Amino acid sequence: MLNEQGTSLECIDDLSHMVANLFKHEYAEDPLFNTFITACGQVSKKLKQTILACLAPPKVSTKARFMNLHRLVEWADKLLKHVPQNQAEDAPMLAKLRASLDQLPECEPFIKRFLRDAKSMLACQKILKQEGLNLATYAQCQKLIEVMPASSSIRIGFTDWAKSQLEIANRLGLNQTGLPISTDVLESLFGVGKRLGMGQVKDADRIAFHLPALCGTLTKQDAQDVVDITVAKHKEVIGCVDSLSKQRRDVLPNPGSLETLEQSWTTPPCPHPGY
Repeated sequence: MLNEQGTSLECIDDLSHMVANLFKHEYAEDPLFNTFITACGQVSKKLKQTILACLAPPKVSTKARFMNLHRLVEWADKLLKHVPQNQAEDAPMLAKLRASLDQLPECEPFIKRFLRDAKSMLACQKILKQEGLNLATYAQCQKLIEVMPASSSIRIGFTDWAKSQLEIANRLGLNQTGLPISTDVLESLFGVGKRLGMGQVKDADRIAFHLPALCGTLTKQDAQDVVDITVAKHKEVIGCVDSLSKQRRDVLPNPGSLETLEQSWTTPPCPHPGY
């Protein structure tokens, strides 16, 4: 419609979806990919509802798997660091973990290669989403992707995408200030609309039509109410037993800390207020 009215439009390719497609093209047919996904599912079944539940893998949507697959691979990398090779005898918690790993150790070559590419791409996305795409940020990203082989389809695809978007930035006069190349804010807004329910069909047009009806005016008190919700207050209600999230933060990144989980289970919880 805008084109018919004589208004020219530029098509900007979203950064996150572009990167996800590059990883899908590179890794979806990898011989170890399906083995890795299956192993993660088996590990999840064996760890949930056990003392090691905090080490279960994060949930990754199957519909947009390559958008967040790095979270699953990072989890696997951290988990395997808890399991030393050629150890004569395992402590009780380590023995339980080792017995739950299924084929995950065999996927280590896939994990290492995926993380090599994912870490550089995540660093590029952080820069570009915060500062936009311009000549300076493009140069920063070029240095970050040097860890990938020159023949990597991800490295080549990212460079081609950046060059084409820089041409758009130049036409719009944004090649110095920075071209916005992420739809994250819009997707977040539409996600809110989707969760609140817009009828049987969750299509974008219907969500966009209803979103204005959800707008309101936030007050300073609303903001203060959010700030006042502290972890300490939450703990006063539920007692002293650490949540799975806190256990995960304390244990997963720290090899050698598995035995603290057994200690936390044997420590009696604080009495609930009012009892």
